[in-house]
Amino acid sequence: MSSPFTVIEAPALGADDVHVWSASLPDERLVADEAMGELSLDERARAARFKFPEHARRYRTARLLLRCVLAGYVYCPPRELQFGYLERGKPFLRNGADLQFNSSHSGEAVLIGVTRRRDIGVDVEQIRADFAVQGIARHFFSASERAALAALPTARQHLAFFKCWTRKEAFLKATAEGLSRPLATFDVSLAPGEPARLLATRPDPLEAQGWEFMEPAIAEGYAAAIITRGGEAPLHYWCGGIR
Repeated sequence: MSSPFTVIEAPALGADDVHVWSASLPDERLVADEAMGELSLDERARAARFKFPEHARRYRTARLLLRCVLAGYVYCPPRELQFGYLERGKPFLRNGADLQFNSSHSGEAVLIGVTRRRDIGVDVEQIRADFAVQGIARHFFSASERAALAALPTARQHLAFFKCWTRKEAFLKATAEGLSRPLATFDVSLAPGEPARLLATRPDPLEAQGWEFMEPAIAEGYAAAIITRGGEAPLHYWCGGIR
């Protein structure tokens, strides 16, 4: 069976464009041995550290998809992409000029955001029924987010929790702070049907200015968020699958 991992022809990416790619992870049988050669030694080493084979599979496949997407923007084979990492782990391309990107995978879903010169963060999460959302929110959400979650009907709280979580994760990834920044130091909207917004930041309230959330369509059973800084940036490209 041939590998589905080839360079993906990317549309032109303007200075203010945000391109978003989504995919479902292919079956492991499609990840041919020769495709594994597209990964770097450190990527293969990280995959080997996963305790469960299923998690290793998802990581390998998501990285292959990321390489195939980014290769279409910088016009080189996927294996030649050189990733660097900031102090708290945010990746960048050493050979990608001004290209900015971020990616996330959860369950069988992958989400990739690509732009130029803008800070960008993306997150996707599989909505799991076994999460004790109120208990987790008490430990990680801000006071206003906890109040907004508790005010919702019980039937809507589970989805609202995951909307909140993905928005918070996307913001932390965009700022390159990761979990070094407490999740309670900023507020996001969370009610289903309410526009995705960064509502407040602490201790600097001005930090919230200039950030725009986008909520892309995603497979049923998942929540997703994208955030960029630099003014409004509508999605100029959407791909419902990468194959």
